[in-house]
Amino acid sequence: AMPPSYFVAFALLLAGFVAAMSRPVLEPRLLGLYVVALIFVLHGTAPLLYDEPRYSWVYPHLGVISFIAEAGGVDRDVDIYNNWPGFFATGAWLTRLTGVPASAYAEWAQVFFNLANVAALRFALRGVTGNERLLWTATWLFLLGNWVAQDYLAPQAFAFVLSLVVLGVALRAELRSVLPRTRPGHWLAELIARLRALLPHGRLVPEPRPASPLSPKGALLVGGICYLAVVTSHQLTPVVLIAGMTGLALIARRVPLWVPLAMALVELGWLALAWPYLAPRYDLFDPDPASSAAPAGYQLGDGLSGLVLSAYAGRIELLLLVTLALVGLMRRLRARRWDLAAVILVAAPLLIVGVQSYGGEGRFRFYLFALPWLCLFAAAACAPAKATRLPAALRSWRLALVTGVLGACLLFAYFGLELSNRVRSADVDAAVWFERHAPPNSLLVGLTSSFPRRLTARYPEVYDPWHPAAPSLIERLSLRNRQVAAGDVRRIERSMRRFGARHVFLILTSSQERFARLFGLLPPGSVDSLAQILRTSPSFHLIHARAGASIFRYQRTAKGRSP
Repeated sequence: AMPPSYFVAFALLLAGFVAAMSRPVLEPRLLGLYVVALIFVLHGTAPLLYDEPRYSWVYPHLGVISFIAEAGGVDRDVDIYNNWPGFFATGAWLTRLTGVPASAYAEWAQVFFNLANVAALRFALRGVTGNERLLWTATWLFLLGNWVAQDYLAPQAFAFVLSLVVLGVALRAELRSVLPRTRPGHWLAELIARLRALLPHGRLVPEPRPASPLSPKGALLVGGICYLAVVTSHQLTPVVLIAGMTGLALIARRVPLWVPLAMALVELGWLALAWPYLAPRYDLFDPDPASSAAPAGYQLGDGLSGLVLSAYAGRIELLLLVTLALVGLMRRLRARRWDLAAVILVAAPLLIVGVQSYGGEGRFRFYLFALPWLCLFAAAACAPAKATRLPAALRSWRLALVTGVLGACLLFAYFGLELSNRVRSADVDAAVWFERHAPPNSLLVGLTSSFPRRLTARYPEVYDPWHPAAPSLIERLSLRNRQVAAGDVRRIERSMRRFGARHVFLILTSSQERFARLFGLLPPGSVDSLAQILRTSPSFHLIHARAGASIFRYQRTAKGRSP
């Protein structure tokens, strides 16, 4: 859908950065301009073209921010978001301070968080190296390798930035780590020393780390405040931070052991406060590696043919960065650079996959948290050899090749689901209308679950608290890969009755049509066809219809009579 000029601009940015990196003397301002320009081209184009924020799942976050802003506080009985309200309370404070609703700046959240990611990334990586070529290359690879779309207006994006700050403070603060005094501690220290002696060693390459901008006490204060913000904002990020800090304390001995222990106590304390809400609704441990965020029953190859290309593009990026990281690690070891802390921080996020599948997204979160440190080693692999006789313009051929491959794959991996990720104004208007007019404890069902909802401050009153997610008829009924017929209405009615909610509504939108088309769930025109069928049913009463979005109220009839 984009004009050729967009791809020409994207290619010029990639080539220009490589050319700037090939100069004998780096110009940080020029490289910074390339990084900022790439962020705006990748993440600022959609806000300029779209009327509404991307992703249907961003809209519940708008509702929580509006609810806290109007209520002036949180209610732990409402939903899981109110049990981790740090990010939402910050958004509510900003709304009350400026009078600007969260929906007004949600579109530009991806630009903001990627700019923040770059700043936090460079701060954290300076705890490992002061080599500016490595830092700029790692920053560039991070932007090209981050296709997992966890940078929208969400607690995850907020917590990820703060987690990089916490790790950067830990790596740069030079906190005193007590020498091992126990037998297991001595055994672990000896084992690490033996492994280090077995690794290949070459000529020592000087690479001093920048001095810490904070004193040890200042580092503890800043890191502690950021960690408290993470604990109160997101469920998963503190677990990753605790795992990484424990590794830095026990193995790399970069921080005292009491630091991760104190972090764990804070996390357990907050979890205990949320436990009355969590216990009857969620599983704390759910290590299901086979779970997937894709629709139930989806197999690679279903749906539109481009979906396969999108899936393989992400896998190519992962494989390429892991391969480069291994090569870069070996190059660093030959240069007698012992980057044990960075290796630990690559492996620590594996705890996510082993403890909580996170609805099929655990593997993507592992990749996101490991990505900064993977990119550091990948940057080392892309560095030109010292003894090369190539001209300056050709010395960066490794970086040029990697940049081209990652850039091409990123466009497919990051924008491959755009048919479903784009949200139309008519869908948002329908959701707002419903939340303004629906009675309390209502259940809103969709043909698919891909539509905006829970986006106003009234959502705690409107929606049935025991159905926080939007039920999908496709997943409950065998409606896949065929046109919905009049004979399916009875089955839909039975499904609606089984929910047990007092007020049940069915919403049909264009976003559901695009989602079903993308994943091959239903043939084209299924949403309009179902809407026409339901208009003739005495059990479904059309209460809203505008610009392709329809809302029906279901009411069980007596002997087929219209309610």
